[in-house]
Amino acid sequence: MWQAFLLWVALFRLLKGIFVCTLAHQTSISKPMSAVTRKAFKRVLFPQLRLSPISAGQKVEALDGIRGLAILAVLCYHCTSFFPLGWVGVDLFFVLSGFLLTNILLQRRQESGYFRSFYAKRALRILPLYALILWAACIFSVIYATELPHISYFFFLQNVSTALANAFPGNTHHLNHLWSIAVEEQFYLILPLAVYFLAARNYLLFLFALLVTALLSRSLLFWEGNLGYYVLLTSRMDALAFGSLAALLLQHHREVLNRWTLPLLYASAGILLVAVLTEGPGYDNPYLATAGYTLFALLFSCLLTVSLSTHPRNAVRQLFRTRTLRALGKYSFGLYIYHWPLFRLFTDPLKHHLKGYIPGQYLSLSVALLLAATTAIVTLLSYHLVEVRFLRLKKKVARKASGSADLEPTGSIKV
Repeated sequence: MWQAFLLWVALFRLLKGIFVCTLAHQTSISKPMSAVTRKAFKRVLFPQLRLSPISAGQKVEALDGIRGLAILAVLCYHCTSFFPLGWVGVDLFFVLSGFLLTNILLQRRQESGYFRSFYAKRALRILPLYALILWAACIFSVIYATELPHISYFFFLQNVSTALANAFPGNTHHLNHLWSIAVEEQFYLILPLAVYFLAARNYLLFLFALLVTALLSRSLLFWEGNLGYYVLLTSRMDALAFGSLAALLLQHHREVLNRWTLPLLYASAGILLVAVLTEGPGYDNPYLATAGYTLFALLFSCLLTVSLSTHPRNAVRQLFRTRTLRALGKYSFGLYIYHWPLFRLFTDPLKHHLKGYIPGQYLSLSVALLLAATTAIVTLLSYHLVEVRFLRLKKKVARKASGSADLEPTGSIKV
């Protein structure tokens, strides 16, 4: 581990040296170089964030881009070998989900129909595609005489079944990715109640309890060799809690975010880099699977906060506002739902049929690109033929409840 730490220190010193040399080349003022360097270094690494609350109905393009980055990471992890750290895209989704939903609930808590509106909109967002993929899986099972989806999938308990059996339920491995949907659905039973009944101070204590519980639960389950460390709500709710905390601070304590966001971002990134260099990027890395997931949640909540800053030189915000990432974010729910079944079911058959036409060194990449294109087509058709209809209903629910539309993820926050 000390070798990785020395590598991180060397990298930091290298970057600092490059910065100092560049500044020395461009600066011609008479102040001592050390003072100029310290001031400029602080201004570059710790600029003042310009944050403001997100109002109901406000469109924040950078959040679509964050969603796009999350689904891109998941796709690269599941479908190629190019990005072995891509599994953290799920954690980014969790953080974003906790942030968006808490922001909505905090603004709606005094309105009539608070619970009815929340659960109606969540059902209209999640259930259509979720039911569609389960229906398709059942049809596939009947046609090919394979096992039907496990009953736990129909009650959003597939993650609990996985933990109890220490294996994903049944033989329908093309549905394994739906464990994260179960985590979010279970969190929906807790979040609205906590926001509605707890004052701000008590809600902070509640979030702290979630963080501690997740860290302890995940560590215990990991050292017991139980998959629950990866799939249970009790093990993953720290990411949702950090997103919720960011939303609460953005509305009531922006001075805390201004002071601590960037230092915590750099600190968490540095520690995670050491962990990855030491034990590798896998989700079962013992450092990552215990405290590392919590640090990723902290890192992503800080990154999300930085993306909300309206500073004109905010490169992070500009990155997440690019058209490509925003487009991926818009269709991210469908991409997530459909990509894994398509790749699991058709990768091997396509390789078998195409191996005589495509050179071996290009076969895997060609099949991956073909299935990626297929996933994109299926997602587009699904969005415009199915999802849009229910999204319109969801907007009607929002208008009926409060007379305006919520800040809702137009693509997806659910993985």
